[in-house]
Amino acid sequence: MDINQLEIFITAAQYLNFTKAAIKLSIVQSAVSYNVATLEDEVGAKLFYRHKNKLTLTTEGESFLRDAYKMTSIAKSSIAKLKTTRLGQLGELHLAFVFPEFIEPFLPELNNFHLTYPDINTHFMQYDSVSVARKLEKEDLDIAFGRKDTFIQSPKLRWKSLYKDPFKLVLNKNHPLAIFDSVTPQMLVNEKILTMNRKANPGMFDMITHLFMSNGIVPLLNDNSNHHYTTLLLASINDGVVIIPYQNIKSINLPPDLVLLDIDDPHAQHEIGVAWNEPVENLALSLFLKIFGVYE
Repeated sequence: MDINQLEIFITAAQYLNFTKAAIKLSIVQSAVSYNVATLEDEVGAKLFYRHKNKLTLTTEGESFLRDAYKMTSIAKSSIAKLKTTRLGQLGELHLAFVFPEFIEPFLPELNNFHLTYPDINTHFMQYDSVSVARKLEKEDLDIAFGRKDTFIQSPKLRWKSLYKDPFKLVLNKNHPLAIFDSVTPQMLVNEKILTMNRKANPGMFDMITHLFMSNGIVPLLNDNSNHHYTTLLLASINDGVVIIPYQNIKSINLPPDLVLLDIDDPHAQHEIGVAWNEPVENLALSLFLKIFGVYE
């Protein structure tokens, strides 16, 4: 028994005439008769009463017709699902980020992806920078948003830069430097730099250190905090200044006694992008990467 036999039986049951069913299916009448007879042999029951000019369904035929509709519907659905799966239009996509702010600029694209491929089950997860790189290398994730320094150490991972996020200096409005629109690292030589400790955020800690060291400056770091909010709180009481990426603070309601300054230095920024493993075996991932011009 196959789907072709079932469709011939269903059509014959609809028209109650082998000739009309054959015309509908664009096959010869003998093919309809043969397939119905073969089907009856397989199920072990007569499905039609055959009269001179018409057919009528037997009780068994009426029962089997209901099942035939279900079987063909399931079969067609399975075939369609298999085809779309091969096109990457079904399946799962495991996506991670270090900070939600990294993916905020791409929410319209993510929404469009979901609307275009509603059958792709996309999982969003948040990890620290060390964990996200490790999980990506182990292929527990398909793709991750983060800073370039998080991923470029691994030869297994591909990277695409999406935008550059500038660092900002956050300080109390009564701080002497608050009169400027921008500062240079040299202007911060004697300032206490409030930062998260390296264990909490190794990438950010290293970038702040590199910003100063590349200018021949040993920064006065206060790294007793494990969260950005703590450093901002200390800055609000004028106990130091904070260097922080703009994406991390633009959605925060800063206390009114804090101000933002630009930092005039080419190292005062970091690259935000996506990383993934190659070769890309998850076809849903290849569709997702098209958003960023990786696969055309």
